Amino acid sequence: MGAEPVTLGRGDRSLEHLPARDVALLLLASAPLFVGLGAGLHGSEARWLFVSQEMLRTGNWLEPRILGQFYGDKPLLSYWLIALLASPFGAVTETLARLPSALAAAGVVWLTAHCAAPLLGRWPAVIAGIAVATAFSLIFWAHSACADLVSLFFSTAAVAVYLETVQRPRSWHVQAFFALLALGGHAKGMPAVAVPVAVASADVLFARRLRAFAPRWRELALGVALGTALYLAPFATSRLDRGDWELLNLMWGENFVRAFAAFDHTASAFYYVYTLPAMLLPWGLWLPGALISAARRDRSPGEQFALIAFCATFALFTLSESRRSYYILPIFPWSAMLIAAWWERLACERDIRGGATLHERLLGTWPAAALGVLLCGVGTVLALGPVLPGDLGATALPGALWVGIAAIAAGAWLLRTLARADLRAAAVALAAVGVLGSAVYATSVSAAFDRHRVERSFAAQVKQRFPGQPIVYYGSIGLDVQWYLGPGELAGTPEQLAQLLDGSRSGDLLVVCAKAGARCLDDVSWLRAQPLIEQWNPALSRWVPAQHRFTLLRVERAGG
Repeated sequence: MGAEPVTLGRGDRSLEHLPARDVALLLLASAPLFVGLGAGLHGSEARWLFVSQEMLRTGNWLEPRILGQFYGDKPLLSYWLIALLASPFGAVTETLARLPSALAAAGVVWLTAHCAAPLLGRWPAVIAGIAVATAFSLIFWAHSACADLVSLFFSTAAVAVYLETVQRPRSWHVQAFFALLALGGHAKGMPAVAVPVAVASADVLFARRLRAFAPRWRELALGVALGTALYLAPFATSRLDRGDWELLNLMWGENFVRAFAAFDHTASAFYYVYTLPAMLLPWGLWLPGALISAARRDRSPGEQFALIAFCATFALFTLSESRRSYYILPIFPWSAMLIAAWWERLACERDIRGGATLHERLLGTWPAAALGVLLCGVGTVLALGPVLPGDLGATALPGALWVGIAAIAAGAWLLRTLARADLRAAAVALAAVGVLGSAVYATSVSAAFDRHRVERSFAAQVKQRFPGQPIVYYGSIGLDVQWYLGPGELAGTPEQLAQLLDGSRSGDLLVVCAKAGARCLDDVSWLRAQPLIEQWNPALSRWVPAQHRFTLLRVERAGG
């Protein structure tokens, strides 16, 4: 870097609360998190809807069940939140099931800015909050019925309480910290406990705060006791209700056994090195520069804490034997703080020197310029797509023309700020690009995906043509169709279908199959299958043709 050192981001320790205009900006950036929550189910979302609906139906909130089978793979809190939201309506819907994730994501956005403000200053705090709100993976999981965002919220909240007690100690901070750990543990499991403990412990050691906490050992002991009791309470209650420790045993297997002797999700130890920047896009482009900047000797205390939190979290998930991309979501707030501090440092050094070093251009402005050019190019394709040869897939995106115009405008704005060497304005333009991307995902992209989630439309056709008739699910159907169609018999082999036929009064069955037409049973000569309804995914473009998804068959014995 330059010869003249820059003092950055000492923060404003009197800044206990962000000004109203900054909160308004964070709310604006968080708004897309709440758009498009009613789309069709995808992935493993149906598990949460089934369990929560069963809790509402039976009133038993300690025994998670899917289609009558005990399902204890996940802690109870995420189901409880959905069931609580659905209680006034009497039924779980896609929107209600996803609302806890969206609310938790918005909470993480505010917590990130709240943590960053006294450490880095007001402007980097707002950029950090917007970076979290508009990171690709956070937007995706905020639109999913899952436990990951709720776990992320409690993990971040616990670290926020730790920072509060470092800056302005209160007697209740320790109890709140361990209570948040217990609640986080019941959201997804041990990561929400381990991450705040690792971050706080690392900061205490590296920032030499041990002497400050030593006199508070009684508060710490009481906090540990209260947190442990709060965490174990649902397991003990389940033991009294069920007469066994099945819920606790499943927690042990899903958390400790999976972490130290993984039985699946065994990616490389370097998995998060290349996965994390992609998950943080578009902000992940500046993560390498942010980490290099934070490693400087003249780093601010705010940068030091963010770096400690980042490294502790990264090491924790890398050392675990089980690795999946979304496991590392708890690192997002600290990554965003580092990236915001990096942009502030770039702006400060540009103000002092009037120029940029090669490493600043390589890791800072050049990726931003490349993003601006990419936005202009993609926007042009989307805007002109309908008149270009072969359509180039533009019409696959609803509102492609307006999305294209907005992308061109955002890209041009970003390039203009870079050409003027106004890096603070460039960061604002990047924030606007992020919000635009979030809005496009929540509207156009989500609508395009929803056209290919055909389970809901298929179920509607079946219910309309065959109202109230029992359904048999054959083969690997998945839970989504069963959620929309309702419970039915499961058959995995032709012999099981034959047994169900023997018990059918009409002599035939309505069977849902995931293969096209009669091919579902074309190798079973003693059964006759008549296709009644076929559901196809619509084509995206001439390069992505329509694909078959589901068939409703009328099945009877051959010759019957």
